[in-house]
Amino acid sequence: MSLLGLLHDRLTPDAVIQLARRIGAEPGATGNAVSAAVPLLISALAGNAATGAGAMALHEAVTRDHDGHALDDTPGNLAQTDENEGRGILSHVLRSRQPAVEDGLAQSVGLSRGQAGGVLAALAPLVLGAVGRIRKQQNLDATGLSRALADERAQLKDRAPGALGALEGLLDGHVKAAGGSEVGSVISSLFARP
Repeated sequence: MSLLGLLHDRLTPDAVIQLARRIGAEPGATGNAVSAAVPLLISALAGNAATGAGAMALHEAVTRDHDGHALDDTPGNLAQTDENEGRGILSHVLRSRQPAVEDGLAQSVGLSRGQAGGVLAALAPLVLGAVGRIRKQQNLDATGLSRALADERAQLKDRAPGALGALEGLLDGHVKAAGGSEVGSVISSLFARP
């Protein structure tokens, strides 16, 4: 199963409702943020793991701390996740781009920056848990994990090249104004329920 598929199966409407309650937002806007944030985080991880040192650091982190158990009760974990853990993950994954990504995501889906940051912080441990589960199931070393993430990113680009490009624009700090944003198209093209 793909990383996106694994997360798609776990991020049910109930999970989105739990997250919406946690961040104080409407479930529809929260679902849109989840639909954009998951591929964005996968793409950011793929970019970080493209170097040998990045791949090794990610492999060590998921082997040590993220075996996938967080996916066993996704709604419960979204309702109770330690936001500091998620923000710590984001600071490693997004680095100095974190404020721009939060602003861009908020602008794109109609949340406040704090709510968008809450979505990203809640999802970061789940995305790493999914990476850890895939690593364990496929017995991947650092190089294999890097390759798997690169393949996942390529599949996302094939599925919706414009949408992923818009998301990666958030990572690069090239955010379009709300209303004219291409990022909203990710909702139907990258993470939509079949």
